[in-house]
Amino acid sequence: MKRSTPVLHRCPAPPRRSALIRIAALALAPGLPALIPAALAQAPGTPVPGLRQIPADARYGEFEILAYPEATIDGKTVRLAAGAQIRDARNMIALPSTVSGRHPALYRLDPSGQLSRVWLLAPGEIEAARARPTGD
Repeated sequence: MKRSTPVLHRCPAPPRRSALIRIAALALAPGLPALIPAALAQAPGTPVPGLRQIPADARYGEFEILAYPEATIDGKTVRLAAGAQIRDARNMIALPSTVSGRHPALYRLDPSGQLSRVWLLAPGEIEAARARPTGD
């Protein structure tokens, strides 16, 4: 008696590419360190000079958070605007609750006089920032 079900043929095995991949990896391996940018080769948390884009009209001052949304700039009390951004020395957004103490900073005020942007400065940025106008 013959079977009525068709015979299923297996798919042919895929070509072996593992040898080709190994050869390519060995050929490229010596050149990979040259492809890593210098910024990534630095220690984690180290600010990379020249990467922060801070507007020219940002003013210099000593920044301190009081009770959110209150803060001080050079001892004067100001409010943080809705949607205000605080950037730490690594240019990452910092929540107001994580910022404590006084910090040298560059800042911008919105038209109503509230803080809209604050950049906390790394030690290497402070000298250049002091040449900017203050909030007086």
